[in-house]
Amino acid sequence: MPVTISGITEAKALLAQLTGQMREGATPALQHRLTRYSSPDDSGAWARRPTDRASGQPQVAHPFGGMGLRVVARVLGVPACRYSALFFLIRNYSVAKCYAVALQRPVLAPGRSMATISARKRGDGTTVYTAQIRLKKAGVVWHSEAKTFNRRAAAKAWALEREDQLRSDPESAKRADHAGLTVGDLIRSYIKAREAIEPLGRTKGDHLRFLLGQPIAGELAVGLTAARVVAHVQARREGGAGGATVSNDLTWLRVVFKYARLALGIAVDPLALADATDISRSERMISRPIRRKRRPSDDELTRIDAWFRAHRPSGRVGSAPMDLVMWAAIYSCRRLSELCRMRMSDYDREHRVWLIRDLKHPGGSAGHDAEMLVTERFATVVEAILALPGRKLDEPLMLPFDPRTVSARWTRTMHVLGIEDLHFHDLRRCGASRLAEDGWTIPEIQRVTLHDSWSSLQIYVNVPARKTGRVEWGD
Repeated sequence: MPVTISGITEAKALLAQLTGQMREGATPALQHRLTRYSSPDDSGAWARRPTDRASGQPQVAHPFGGMGLRVVARVLGVPACRYSALFFLIRNYSVAKCYAVALQRPVLAPGRSMATISARKRGDGTTVYTAQIRLKKAGVVWHSEAKTFNRRAAAKAWALEREDQLRSDPESAKRADHAGLTVGDLIRSYIKAREAIEPLGRTKGDHLRFLLGQPIAGELAVGLTAARVVAHVQARREGGAGGATVSNDLTWLRVVFKYARLALGIAVDPLALADATDISRSERMISRPIRRKRRPSDDELTRIDAWFRAHRPSGRVGSAPMDLVMWAAIYSCRRLSELCRMRMSDYDREHRVWLIRDLKHPGGSAGHDAEMLVTERFATVVEAILALPGRKLDEPLMLPFDPRTVSARWTRTMHVLGIEDLHFHDLRRCGASRLAEDGWTIPEIQRVTLHDSWSSLQIYVNVPARKTGRVEWGD
């Protein structure tokens, strides 16, 4: 942001603050200059002239001409009209450079062109002129761009205009470097970087890959506006997506853009998605997810259990016993992905606990392990699973099946039985509700469900007492 300096006193105070932080790493000669130009008195640092009529400040002699001051003013972001205050900062270019570094701006030499113009003959004999601009910091080129013209004058004019733009807005160099990147490119870069550390969660990974197939993935990332994001939201709602689902679109896009801006240094606009989210929420185009309360009824459990028992593959190794998988999910309150990676070596039968590895957690699942209390009913189902015909004695997993295959079989079965809107994950809610019906307290239920916060289980507190005749495994 440009710094406004209204007078010599303010300029001296600002320079003293900035240069005081740099003396430690400066050369002895530069330390002398910094001390001299930030000293509280005027001795040796000022050559007084009559007071300027417009500003009321004393004029100073300076070695630069007016054009030199204007160039440095653009570099430093201070008004060129305040020559007396400006000269205090730039009387020595080293001081000006320190000031620019303090503001973390690229430093361009006053009055010096960055561009080189080179001539080249084409095959038809005509001559073209290429203007090449390179920006260096600490001797390293951090930005380079070139453009070719048919006339030298046009090349020089473009170079001067572009140089002026880079001086006043150095961020435009970053935007030019990443001008061709699309939103899809950023999503792919984010997925690749995250999965190099640990696999993305299923929900997050599937949603990001879904966005790669949406029109917004083809939008240019640098310069993406709130209007374009809102257009994506409207198109998704018109296509039948719910408000909570589209809200997730914006959530994951914000994550990707934050990573691109902070980790990759890509000059994306952080306000575009924030503004689009605000207007979409205020216009009710997006909404918060509705807390699901669906759980299977006794009749539904009876029909599902009977179907899975009747269609349990006999003698087929590697086919999931879906009736046992269902009851294991209810009695353990575990997610499907957790059920399919529970190790038998983590089961402590003596103390009735089971170590659940890599639990889902907002801070990352890797290494987030916890011990689950094994209920009596779950222990009985586990023994039934271990006694299945054809199961290997040295099988390390309780349920050595692909969770995606199990989920697909569940979905197909619900369709065949005509049971609507019953997800496999609803069995986890069913199991926790059953514990509450049996009179378990919130801390006791937490030992089974492994929720970090008791507030996540409040929905189970006010359930009625246990009903008689509730359907159980083995009935």
